[in-house]
Amino acid sequence: MTSSSSPTREPATSHRTAEVDLRLAGDGSLVRLIAPRVVVAGYTGRDRSAVERHIEELAAIGVPPPDSVPSFYQLPTELLTTAASIRVAGIDTSGEVEPVLVRAQGRYYLGVGSDHTDRAVETRSIAEAKRACPKPLGAKVVALGPDPAAWEWDRIAVRSEVDGRHYQDGALASIRRPEDLLERLRRAVGDIDGDFVLYCGTVPLRDGTFVVGSRWTVSLTLPDGVALTHTYLSSTDGAERAVQEGRPMRTGGDYLAALADDREIYVDGERVSDVAGHPAFAPIARTVAELFDLAAAPDSGMTHRDAETGRPANVAFGVPRSSQDLRARRAAHETWAHHTRGWVGRSPDHVAAFLAAFAAHPGSFGTEPHAFGDNVVRYHRRVLEENLYVSYAIIPPQVSRATTAHEWEGEFVQAGVVEERAEGIVIRGAQMLATGAAVADELFVSCIKPLTPEDRDFAVAFAVPVATPGLKLYCRRPYATAASSAFDYPLSSRYDETDALVVFDDVLVPWERVFVDRDVAALRRMFYETGAHVLGNWQAQIRFVVKLRFIAGLARKIAAVNGVDRIPGVQEKLGELASIASLVESAVDAAEFRAAPDEAGMWRPDARSVYGAMGLQAELYPRVLAILRELAGGGVLQLPSSVLDLRSARTRSDIDRYIQSPGVPAEERIKLFKLAWDVVGSEFGGRHLQYEMFYAGAPFVAKGHAFRNYGYDALVADVDAFLATYDAQQPTTIGGGEA
Repeated sequence: MTSSSSPTREPATSHRTAEVDLRLAGDGSLVRLIAPRVVVAGYTGRDRSAVERHIEELAAIGVPPPDSVPSFYQLPTELLTTAASIRVAGIDTSGEVEPVLVRAQGRYYLGVGSDHTDRAVETRSIAEAKRACPKPLGAKVVALGPDPAAWEWDRIAVRSEVDGRHYQDGALASIRRPEDLLERLRRAVGDIDGDFVLYCGTVPLRDGTFVVGSRWTVSLTLPDGVALTHTYLSSTDGAERAVQEGRPMRTGGDYLAALADDREIYVDGERVSDVAGHPAFAPIARTVAELFDLAAAPDSGMTHRDAETGRPANVAFGVPRSSQDLRARRAAHETWAHHTRGWVGRSPDHVAAFLAAFAAHPGSFGTEPHAFGDNVVRYHRRVLEENLYVSYAIIPPQVSRATTAHEWEGEFVQAGVVEERAEGIVIRGAQMLATGAAVADELFVSCIKPLTPEDRDFAVAFAVPVATPGLKLYCRRPYATAASSAFDYPLSSRYDETDALVVFDDVLVPWERVFVDRDVAALRRMFYETGAHVLGNWQAQIRFVVKLRFIAGLARKIAAVNGVDRIPGVQEKLGELASIASLVESAVDAAEFRAAPDEAGMWRPDARSVYGAMGLQAELYPRVLAILRELAGGGVLQLPSSVLDLRSARTRSDIDRYIQSPGVPAEERIKLFKLAWDVVGSEFGGRHLQYEMFYAGAPFVAKGHAFRNYGYDALVADVDAFLATYDAQQPTTIGGGEA
């Protein structure tokens, strides 16, 4: 067994190949560690007598004394984590706040971390106890100067909490200074080349007793007031299994069963009695059920133990608290998008992204006279725990695009508060465009269109079940019912989400479901200050990439079937298509790479990258369809009326002879071009063109987001700085002479 305190050599199994991304507090600059060495220092107190008393106290409970003071424990790199949750094997583990010295690319930084340790294993070996648990590290750091002796170490305050209880506080004046620790580390283990992370020790516990808990918050406060804080959840493998066995993830069957309620949906003048069985909605309901089954599958990677609830939850529904969380979130979005090939624009993970951002920023919501921030947090928790499909209606009816609701004829055309009661607010009016609401569990209602102070009654945000009495959905023409077969309309027959006008006939919304109540400024804060708009639209761009790649593959296959894929002009078109898809995919990559935590600890995708792609979407998607149309040509029109022509003995022989390509039989060619027609020519395809052009608002709205988030101030300042380098009075050389 390894000695309890002697420096341990890193095991061959550690494979120090990991990259760890941190962000500089303030400007969010990337600090990347390449395969960092991880070292935990112990017994680092300056008061030697106090350290000796602590060693004696630990010995009394079975912890062996160290061989040297201070002690250094080298750990596998993979134990280092910035995630918002960790999994531990034992049930007797606890954390401690520690200042963390980080060296990356030769520069020093300071962060906050926790030396989470297995206290049961510690009675046998301190080194093994430290190896038994991940080592949490906050994602934000501050830069330090090159001379450790000049760092204002002693004036830095530290604090920790466990499950909301005060656990530690003190100052780094009680811990050895960094130059002392670095020199002792060098003497103990030799020079460390490259990047490293050093946990520098901790301050005493308030009551001197280790506490086992699940939610830990550690923080450092610098002399200039900058605070570094990290919160994480710890859970045991056994608890994870117990929770999963006692409360499994929702399945597709659970979802379909939940649709059998009293929701009020109208199609062709008739009320729909069974939404899951109605031909207009059954196909998309089955598709959504498949998504829930996919998320619940053990090997999908879409389920984790959520840090906010402590229960299994969909990764795509939670709050991203680290770069790893954001990466896992993207993978979850991609998993669902790949299943639908990007043709379900409002899958359950879209509105869930908005709700996650809302819940991460409860302070952006009002507290008087009702705790709306608490409402948001509780509602998001429910969505996580029950794995709900929430749709939204956040645009007023298109009565007038030149004015807002208070100027319209007739009272409460747009959904607004017509009455306030002790138990909640009463909503009257309409809202659009509730995509997927007919098959959703709940509906989030608000107004993203800018309102004026006179529109106060319409400045609301709330969530209600779709089956709420008085809530009615008037759906547009369904495309699934017109699809003669899956062979003829492979997309229309599966992915028609249906859009709906929502009418509120004096619907009572309980206070606990209200997030914003007649507050115009709060609406803007809700969508933009919380990061909800950028997080939700990052999901939309991830889906859009999957869709573009699918269309690109379709175009490439059509060119090959037509035998024109070697023609330079055709390759030019395919190259343009590849360029468009690559541009959007690169923007999604950049949004993840440039992501940074905000003041609430939520990792936001880079707004400039997200909005840059969105700003061009209304031009890019029509161009993509135009290229596909050009490559398909008349092939999408030279098709039999339906699959029945392939089944009929009277017509099959002619179909086989005249609608085929070299090496491609008629049925295969027809199948391919029917798919292309559903993309470019069917009602479903036409609706998707309109959707991709306008789902984020009119093109000028999307480009407005790009304009505001690009950072023009810095660019103009750069131009001004250059202009300042010369003036009209400077000597000018003309024709070889000076003028």
